[in-house]
Amino acid sequence: MKIASARSSFITMFSGTLVAQIIAIAVLPLLTRLYTPEQIGVQNLFITTINILMPLATLSYPMAIVLVKDKQDGINSTILLSTVIVSILSFLLTLVFLDEIQMAFTYWSICLSLSVSICMLLYGIQQINEYTFLKLEEFKVISRIAIENSLYLNVLKVAMGLLGGGYLGLIVSTVIAMLIKILRQSYYLKKKFIRVQYTKDIAEVKKVAREYQSFPKYRCPQSLINTLSISIPVYYIAIYYDADLVGYYTLALTLLTLPVNLIGNNVTSVLYPILVRYKKSKNALVLLRKYCLSLMFVGFFITFVIYAFGDVAIVYFFGKEWSMVYTFALLLSIQSIFQLSNRPIVSAITAFDYQKDMLIFEMGSFFIKFVALLVLINLLELEDVIRIYSILGATLYLIFSIYVYYMIKREVED
Repeated sequence: MKIASARSSFITMFSGTLVAQIIAIAVLPLLTRLYTPEQIGVQNLFITTINILMPLATLSYPMAIVLVKDKQDGINSTILLSTVIVSILSFLLTLVFLDEIQMAFTYWSICLSLSVSICMLLYGIQQINEYTFLKLEEFKVISRIAIENSLYLNVLKVAMGLLGGGYLGLIVSTVIAMLIKILRQSYYLKKKFIRVQYTKDIAEVKKVAREYQSFPKYRCPQSLINTLSISIPVYYIAIYYDADLVGYYTLALTLLTLPVNLIGNNVTSVLYPILVRYKKSKNALVLLRKYCLSLMFVGFFITFVIYAFGDVAIVYFFGKEWSMVYTFALLLSIQSIFQLSNRPIVSAITAFDYQKDMLIFEMGSFFIKFVALLVLINLLELEDVIRIYSILGATLYLIFSIYVYYMIKREVED
């Protein structure tokens, strides 16, 4: 795939995700009127928990699907087996520690624990299908499914809100939408005459697991720690404050994450297979430099829009009771700039086999952020804590992006 082809693939993925995110944004004003900040806060705490556990469920093996040259039934079975085991174990652990969990989060229940485990299992199957499409460069299919999934999910949320479903309605909507996505993926796989096969040969599963062990050893812990470092404030607010503030904070995070994921995830998906091909070529540096700088500019533009129009827009679209969202969005936008510009680096890390370096960085970053929060908890107001946390995150993203770029430059030029 050449650079021009990469641009075409990116536009295809971007267009689909853009429509999907427009649907999500268009529905948000309805959701903020159908659900209270507390209900949305509980739902977002649930989503945060899923996002933390998802890399753990698959052990990050799905990314290896792109690397498999022959049959992928071995890697598919490895992913499925890992997902089933981790999903069951996570549910059993939450049952054992349910009292302790409910002391921290009074609204947590067995129903939520079961929903988390179901979502983890569905996520594993989704990833097998999605990376199969990526491997075959079926970007139009991925784009179409993203639009459909956003439509189903948000229609379900509105319907549950009209029925007075509360936070349980939001969670049930998420589970049903994930199931529908798998059914739609299966439909397109069949339509394209693509067979996703599995093997019952345990020896083959063990062989594949060993061959791609860098993913569970380095990429999985890195993804887990990265998500944890982003999610620490959510749990901090939930434990020390209340679900209302979780709702404000997570809605602000959602508004910022929409453009970050809209652009960043598509860049990551398209660049990863290209960088695998360009591993020893200077074209890799050209692509990284171009995309990192472009995304940084986009990040600054998003921050400017929030600063100039955010306060009025949030009150207008979401209602007066959500005005606190603007404050959080402005504070978090500092980190989002460099989080977005770091996305091409994430693709390069796997393509150039720098997972170990990424893991070390994420561990150090998580430790610094965690200690910073512990120190600041009793010293500053919540807004000041979030401001410092955001600046710290931005600085760490920038430092690591520069470090990885020069590592690749040295490798390519040798």
